[in-house]
Amino acid sequence: MKNVMKIENLGLFLLGALGISQLWFADLGLAELAAEAGISLSTLKVAQMAQVTILLLVAVIVGAFTSRLTHFQGLSRSGFSAGGVVRDISVATSIAVITMLAYRYLVAEIFPLEAATQDSPVVFAVLYGGLTEELLVRWGLMGLIAYLLRMFFDKSGGNRGSLIVWANVVSASVFALGHFPALSLLPNAQPIHYALVFLFNALIGLIYGWLFAKHSLAASMMSHAGTHIGAFVVLGIIA
Repeated sequence: MKNVMKIENLGLFLLGALGISQLWFADLGLAELAAEAGISLSTLKVAQMAQVTILLLVAVIVGAFTSRLTHFQGLSRSGFSAGGVVRDISVATSIAVITMLAYRYLVAEIFPLEAATQDSPVVFAVLYGGLTEELLVRWGLMGLIAYLLRMFFDKSGGNRGSLIVWANVVSASVFALGHFPALSLLPNAQPIHYALVFLFNALIGLIYGWLFAKHSLAASMMSHAGTHIGAFVVLGIIA
């Protein structure tokens, strides 16, 4: 059993590392920051990748520890044993795609935002978003919040459902706030844009958190990656 857990944790870390590797190839507006700091772009990217790798390692360790009490599932097959998993992933992903497209429409037509429609490569969005972000936010952060709430407010385990809801709300909010730094790099970003980014990303984060709690991390990963693929396909069709 311990060997299986070690293999799963190693697999989780490697999946997250695959997403982190995409930071090297993505254009995230770091060139200006590197110039202002007086360092090369490659140096800044290496520092960024190192920072996220440390966070990933912590998230994998924390998730593995807290899952013993929260009973959250990682990549194991048991996470797909509950009925309706394919249906839930499909419905959740469809809602997330519609939500993402609605945001794109608002910042393109109603509240114009410079460069808002210039996406990173879909491969980056799928691998970093679908793998690394889910490990950081759901497996690490949401797992830790649920664990702490259980330890301090529900030692008997009778209110697991309500505690998971709160853990999902907090982690989804952090997920949404995590998009603010990229938004701050856009010169014409206004308060309304921050509100929209928070609202739409928090909603999408709640969807992934629901899948994670109900089924597994693998389910939320599939939905997150599928959201970017679905939005890419739809935008390609209507372009």
